[in-house]
Amino acid sequence: MGVNGVGRGHAIRSFRVCKKLLDLGIDIYISTYGDGYKTLKTLIGRDRSYHLLGLVGYNYVWSDRGLEWRRSISWGILNQQRLINHFRREIQLIKRISPNLVLSDSRLSTAFASYLLDIPYAIVANQLSVVSLSKILNIFIREGFDVLWGKPDKIFISDLPPPYTISYLNTVPLTWHKNNVEYVGLLLDYSEYEREPVPIYERDIDLLLLISAPRGDKERYFLRILNLIRMLKRLELKVVIIGINTPPRKFGNVELLGWVTNSLDVLSRSKIVMLRGGQTSILEAILTATPMLISPAPFQTEQEGNAVSVERLGIGMKVPYTHLLLNPEYVIKKIFHIYGSLEVLFDNILKVRKEMLRLKGINGIIEYVVGVKNGKY
Repeated sequence: MGVNGVGRGHAIRSFRVCKKLLDLGIDIYISTYGDGYKTLKTLIGRDRSYHLLGLVGYNYVWSDRGLEWRRSISWGILNQQRLINHFRREIQLIKRISPNLVLSDSRLSTAFASYLLDIPYAIVANQLSVVSLSKILNIFIREGFDVLWGKPDKIFISDLPPPYTISYLNTVPLTWHKNNVEYVGLLLDYSEYEREPVPIYERDIDLLLLISAPRGDKERYFLRILNLIRMLKRLELKVVIIGINTPPRKFGNVELLGWVTNSLDVLSRSKIVMLRGGQTSILEAILTATPMLISPAPFQTEQEGNAVSVERLGIGMKVPYTHLLLNPEYVIKKIFHIYGSLEVLFDNILKVRKEMLRLKGINGIIEYVVGVKNGKY
């Protein structure tokens, strides 16, 4: 299994898949890098059932405004050797291990290496392309990604099917013409979450701030919203902050919980969650029926598109990043605007949640892998 190592999200969901497969007696090798490697190493601990293989990660350029994609891409082009080494290393690993099946969790080098080696492989992803503001450039970008993904036997999209898809622009244009695509939703076992969510007015947390971002951006983001946090301290709201690497502490009505092992437990207690616009975080909010306030990071077209989907579905609202940094009073007004619409947002999110629970979740991938092992595919 090749795992995208940018941030923690891919590593956490891949770990859930691997854990279930190991329980079924399937031997797994995991190839990743960067934050993904560190996260998996922590989750695995001393369990020798896992074979974790680490690669040198990519470097990304950050500024006070967030991830600088153009400079990061320029750096990547200048340092092609590391990109080539990832691809070469994946070829070496796949040849050496000779697996029955390769799973690529949003990892192009793993997918393309499997394609060239003619090894059966499947893709797990919440986006298959990136979006440019130029419509013409978008065509070339999508064609390029289509080539790099190769010809997988199966594509699992960890999102909702159209018209409920959150990362719509990043997936649907590349999947509508394919017959090997399955939308599986959030990579969890839904049987644990089939019970009705806690009614919105019975929840004890008024506002949850979810700090989710790659390591280079997370601390910067937290520091940039301190003015907003200071304003929230003066309100009669119970505010909880998770995701930032700090010891648990409390400042009046604001409580920092640090990094929690299961954010769903905290989400299910929250009336509103404020987040960046990551697709996995949005799906978790849908599962717990928690209305959202989305503030996409600058230059993150995926998050911008996700925020548009959230507003289109009537399950949350959007606040521009510039307002978040420079005009916290506007954000406070937006929070109270959501409070005035809680019942409507809650009803809408319950309808979308119902569609999610119809999907297979993590079990769709498990069934496929076991089917390959048993010669079904």
